[in-house]
Amino acid sequence: YSFCMLQGIVMNKIRVALQGKDLRDAILEVDETMLTQDTLKMVLDVIPTAEECSILKSFNGETATLDRPEQLLLSLVDIPRLTGRLKAMIFKSQLEDEMHAVFFKQIDDLKSACETLKGSTEMQALLEVVRNVGNALNAGTNKGKAVGFRLSTLLKLADLKGVDKKTTLLHYTLEVVRANAPKILCVTQLLPLMSAAARVELGYLRERHEQILKDLEQVDNELTALEEEEERRQEDRLRESGGGAHSTRAAGLENDQFHDVLTQFYNWASEERQSFKETLDSSVELFGELCLFFGEEQLSEPHELFEQLSQFLTRFAAVNKQLEEAASATKKPAPRRRGSATRQVSTNIKPP
Repeated sequence: YSFCMLQGIVMNKIRVALQGKDLRDAILEVDETMLTQDTLKMVLDVIPTAEECSILKSFNGETATLDRPEQLLLSLVDIPRLTGRLKAMIFKSQLEDEMHAVFFKQIDDLKSACETLKGSTEMQALLEVVRNVGNALNAGTNKGKAVGFRLSTLLKLADLKGVDKKTTLLHYTLEVVRANAPKILCVTQLLPLMSAAARVELGYLRERHEQILKDLEQVDNELTALEEEEERRQEDRLRESGGGAHSTRAAGLENDQFHDVLTQFYNWASEERQSFKETLDSSVELFGELCLFFGEEQLSEPHELFEQLSQFLTRFAAVNKQLEEAASATKKPAPRRRGSATRQVSTNIKPP
């Protein structure tokens, strides 16, 4: 009883979502203005089971005597391959939403960050300053002639404090930069790119690509199965009519647009999937080259690289702001004491 009641509630939500349109027509016409992803999922949850379909098909009474949920279910039982059809429509809706807004955007974010960072003269100059500062501090030791350093070293600059326990090695690095190469300060403009790239998940993108392949195969299977069923129905109608003229579609399915709409989608999605795979592979290669550039070739996910860089640039910007404020404070003129101001006497005033 509770399931039937729940089913009735869900069907009522579906009727509200369809705004008066018949559910059967919406499914056959692939009406995506009415059948949103959420609505399609609700329909998928309440469609008749094989047992229910058998019972409903055997019903010979007046449809008006049935409850509204049962009437709704009865209208769906003769739609060919209903479950597979709904799943294909859900996949279509999801992929059209995600392909460019999610998948290609993430790939573009990663590609842009890799290309910009590797080509940034400011970042390269900053890394050179950090290396020189480190070599100067380690002069006379085995570490005093380093030709490179680990990425994690950048974050340690803010942890190594001076004698006053307030100034860090990052402060000293900023002072060197501000005094000798102020253009390097523009490196903080890379922060938005680093933050966006850090959110990219290559493992997730690879998994989604594999799932898209499987879902496209299912769509292809559904289209093929529908074509085969339609051929059998046409042969049956041809035999029944004795070889005379016959309708190309079964009665009640004249407005079935699924095959045409999903064929067009399948062709589009197949091309987009191929482009997705190629651009993903290209971006993975760029990321690998960037990791090698930073001496971190063992990294596999963008966040492992870009989160460290983002944290460093954030600290870099914060310390630079501190130094700017300190420099501005020392440049402010001392306030004049009241009554100490003097006026210049004009020499052009004639005595009376």
